[in-house]
Amino acid sequence: MYAPDSPYTVYSSTEWWHDNWDGLTYGRAFDFNKSFFEQFHVLNMAVPKEALYHVQCDNSDYANLAFKAKNCYLVFGCVENENCLYGHIVWHSKDCIDGLYLYHCELCYQAIDCVNGYKNIYSTECTDCTEIYFSYNCRGCRNCFGCVGLVHKQWQWFNKQLTEEQYHNNLKAVLPFTPAKIAQMQQQVAGLREQIVVPAYYGIHNENVSGNHIYYSSACRHCFDVKHCEQSNYIFTGEHFVDTYDTSFSPGPAEQCYNSLTLQNGRNVFCSHFIFDGTNLFYCDSCYACKDCFGCSGLRHKQYCVFNKQYTETDYRSLVARITDQMKKLGEWGEFFPSSHSPFAYNESSAYEYYPLTKEQALVRGYRWREPDAKEYRSSNYTISDDITVVDDAILKAILACNHCGKNYKLLPPELQFYRQEKLFIPKQCPDCRHLSRMRQRNPRQLWQRSCPKCQRAMPTSYVPARPEQVYCQECYNKAIY
Repeated sequence: MYAPDSPYTVYSSTEWWHDNWDGLTYGRAFDFNKSFFEQFHVLNMAVPKEALYHVQCDNSDYANLAFKAKNCYLVFGCVENENCLYGHIVWHSKDCIDGLYLYHCELCYQAIDCVNGYKNIYSTECTDCTEIYFSYNCRGCRNCFGCVGLVHKQWQWFNKQLTEEQYHNNLKAVLPFTPAKIAQMQQQVAGLREQIVVPAYYGIHNENVSGNHIYYSSACRHCFDVKHCEQSNYIFTGEHFVDTYDTSFSPGPAEQCYNSLTLQNGRNVFCSHFIFDGTNLFYCDSCYACKDCFGCSGLRHKQYCVFNKQYTETDYRSLVARITDQMKKLGEWGEFFPSSHSPFAYNESSAYEYYPLTKEQALVRGYRWREPDAKEYRSSNYTISDDITVVDDAILKAILACNHCGKNYKLLPPELQFYRQEKLFIPKQCPDCRHLSRMRQRNPRQLWQRSCPKCQRAMPTSYVPARPEQVYCQECYNKAIY
């Protein structure tokens, strides 16, 4: 994940996990004449970095932030998946391509925010649905095409009831899909979406929550993309969190954690980044199976360490108390690592995807910006047909060029097989552009106050007040659809 000109020493995952190096080698004493963040940045720059964050993965060399992944490619935030290609936050899923926020899904394509889905094709905000196409905000539906806002329906075509035979005849008539057909279907669905009401937030089985995309959770405020969380606030993309605040991108579980990023099985983790099996960790980065450590980087199976230096329990607690007091006086305590210390430019980070800025806007705010690498933008002499039935295996050897940004990309054998099987056309945009297109279809991670037009109750929602949708509070919405 680190660019070739990065100042870090970067090890492959195999080398990083090898016993021939130890993070304690880089240990140093804390200097009370300097700020904590200044010193930690120097330490963090010196300790070798793992090229990709991999934990118990198999044949997933081109996935990152991957946990127990098998045969996955260009999936980021990849948790317990198998045979998944091109995705962001795809968890517990199998055989999915081009997915965004998929949870317990299988054989899905170009699906966004789908939960417990099987063969959800070009569908968004659907839960417990099977074999649906171009559908939006459906629950418990089967064999539906171009449908919106339906619950427990089958053999529906653009919200109209068909017989099973009529449905299959219609489906055969529109296959194989081409870009022109896709655009036509999406336009029809957009018209239907204007006629339905939408919930203040998407999710099921919740109690006393606010945010969006919340499932099986309770007492969670201002949370987005969370599952099975309790008594936690300001959580973005997390599962199995309890009593945790301001923490993001973590498959969990996490308990009593604060202001941290990417946790897997953490307890009492404070202002830290990428912690796996950690307890009582403060201001640590990339530490595995550690506990009672402060300001450490790249440690494994360690305890009572400060700045990668080993101490006795008594000395550790005394030193941590002194450092904490100094950080409070300098206004550092409770703050996350400064963005100026990030190893990534703004447009290399996920911040760019959730909160887009132009290059000029990013530079004004003091963020770095990475220019495109010219080597990744060669012209292609291969013309992609819109008809999958005439595409032969020669495409697997071709270097393709995105028709949007010009960046090169390739097609993989299982990918081509999937397109043929589902009668889908070959994408003419690179994976990055396809991902950004999906991201633009999601509501922002912000909340506004609106009034429910049904009961006039005030409610927080991710729908900007100026948007035209009729947004109901959760209680009125459930009454309307059930």
